[in-house]
Amino acid sequence: MYPKIQNKPYYSGVNITRKSKVVSIGSGLVIGRDVAAFVKKIYGDIFDERFYLYGVDTTFFLRVFNSNLSNRINIISGFQHSLSRLQKESNEVKKFRCIERSYDKGLTIRFYKKI
Repeated sequence: MYPKIQNKPYYSGVNITRKSKVVSIGSGLVIGRDVAAFVKKIYGDIFDERFYLYGVDTTFFLRVFNSNLSNRINIISGFQHSLSRLQKESNEVKKFRCIERSYDKGLTIRFYKKI
């Protein structure tokens, strides 16, 4: 269930601070001009173009968190998104998703985790 705040599903009334780690899915995401400009100033782009499918939204939220902008996130309920991992899919599609998620995990560790 998304969004997640501090690794827990969001519920109405949760206070999001600069120190809150927010993760969500990009569907229905609205990015304010000031937040976009600040992230772009620090990283050169709003989204990390090294990611193709998975990881684009996750790394955006990591950029927001690392930029101390989490308190600028407003969550508006009502956006629905189906999660691919919960869908019935062919083995070919499952294999593709597994590979893509592996790229996501590897790149995220390489570029966003502090050693």
